[in-house]
Amino acid sequence: MSHSVESHLRLDVKEYDQLIRQYVPGYENMLEMVVDTLRRLYPKKLHVLDLGTGTGALAHAIASHIDYATLEIIDVDPKMLELAKSRLEPYKNRVQVLERSFADPLPGCDAIVPRFRCITCTRAPINKKYFKIFFLL
Repeated sequence: MSHSVESHLRLDVKEYDQLIRQYVPGYENMLEMVVDTLRRLYPKKLHVLDLGTGTGALAHAIASHIDYATLEIIDVDPKMLELAKSRLEPYKNRVQVLERSFADPLPGCDAIVPRFRCITCTRAPINKKYFKIFFLL
């Protein structure tokens, strides 16, 4: 079953970025904190998995401030991914866009950033680890 932000929240996806900043105090500060944490934990090499990337705001913050980071962004909503892909166009050589469910096996990574949570993991396949991570969210 697919998920659509438009139908779920009853809004135009183009309004999402403005609304999230209105309803989540300190949104920009949260983005900065994730970037700073990743930069500190991974000073030379970093592969990030962004689960539920939405419009790609967090992925953009990471890609624009950590020039050695590579990212895989995942979402089930094609309209949100379209916005994310457009936002991340300047970094397309370091960003892979994936339309898929979290229930699918997840690729290996150094860090997972699902909605303002930064969870580090090993470079091993993380499908089993994801279920442990899921309960921590």
